[in-house]
Amino acid sequence: MLSYLLLWKKLMHLWLDTVRVDYSIKKQFSRLDELLKCIRYPTTNRLPRALKYYTTWKANEYRMTLLFGYKPFEQVMKKKYYEHFRLLVYAAIFSETRILTTTRLDHIKHLLNKFLDEFSALYGASNCVSIVHSLSHIHQYLVKCGPIHNYSTFNFESTVGSLVKSIHGPSFILKQLINNFEHQSYATTILKNPAFHPKIALLIHQIFSSKRRAIPTSLMSHNVVCLSRSTVSAFPHVTEYLENIYTKDQYTHYSTCFYRNVAFTVHHSKHTQVDNSTVIYFDHFNNLHIGIIIGIIQLKTTKDIIFIIDQAEIVGFDTFSLDQIEYVNDFLVYAKHSNPRTIVSIGYKTIKEKVAYRKDPKVKTSAEFYIFPNLVENM
Repeated sequence: MLSYLLLWKKLMHLWLDTVRVDYSIKKQFSRLDELLKCIRYPTTNRLPRALKYYTTWKANEYRMTLLFGYKPFEQVMKKKYYEHFRLLVYAAIFSETRILTTTRLDHIKHLLNKFLDEFSALYGASNCVSIVHSLSHIHQYLVKCGPIHNYSTFNFESTVGSLVKSIHGPSFILKQLINNFEHQSYATTILKNPAFHPKIALLIHQIFSSKRRAIPTSLMSHNVVCLSRSTVSAFPHVTEYLENIYTKDQYTHYSTCFYRNVAFTVHHSKHTQVDNSTVIYFDHFNNLHIGIIIGIIQLKTTKDIIFIIDQAEIVGFDTFSLDQIEYVNDFLVYAKHSNPRTIVSIGYKTIKEKVAYRKDPKVKTSAEFYIFPNLVENM
């Protein structure tokens, strides 16, 4: 992933720091910044800061923008530069995919070769530095080692970050921390042993829990669902939907539900960058759907927890054709919300994963949903 990110960083500098060249988008800086701010991410280890800080972005901020923020560039770049940039994006996404098939490997090779062939004509020979040529070796690494997340350092960085947050974070301070790192390493190795000391096992679970997730208070709670404090419904259409099924005294509203240390929240228009309300889930027939959580309730009699979903209709995926081959990025889903809304009730166990999204400010019923290519570095 390093080669992708270093080249991505170089392209950002070429586009945003230069003037009087055909590929410069410096005059579109403010517009691009606003478009990127429209993306709502679920809880992740590092969210991209505002575009004005891009020169000091960390690697994962570049990664997040490359994987999920590439579409806004289409609105500020000339067509030939965006189409060339898209070759790199698709290759990066396919390289991080959960299952790396032979077809995907062939696609990555073709995309990167095309990207390299066109680079000098678009950006000049002086910009064809070593990091550009290093892309030609990525296909070999993928064939030998598999998807990038198998050997990426992002997971290690996240673990170290969790250690630091656990000690210095204001939301949770560990009362005790193992003084010797070798003890922790040994404890991790034998964590699954039933005879392993439960307090140390709990400590390790707490360390590996991000500050943005629910910190477990007991070993048994790792797979248990828990709710935040009760609230009132923020949406009249949710109240109307529920009143057709239950009486008012049969349930209680909640804003957040934690399941397996993952937060799910009711959507709110004031959510700025972090939004844990957009999910992929299964229906009763095992079909996948995508939607936004607009209500969380618990029935008073059975204690069942129910998510109320504004279900979106999937209309397509991001695609393009090159040399008679159609490339499909099935991690970018185009969907729309019907009018009137399609509201459904689901159980929290039917949720597959959380996703990012970007709504079109001009067309409120349309949205782009971004699925994480792999589940190693996501929520």
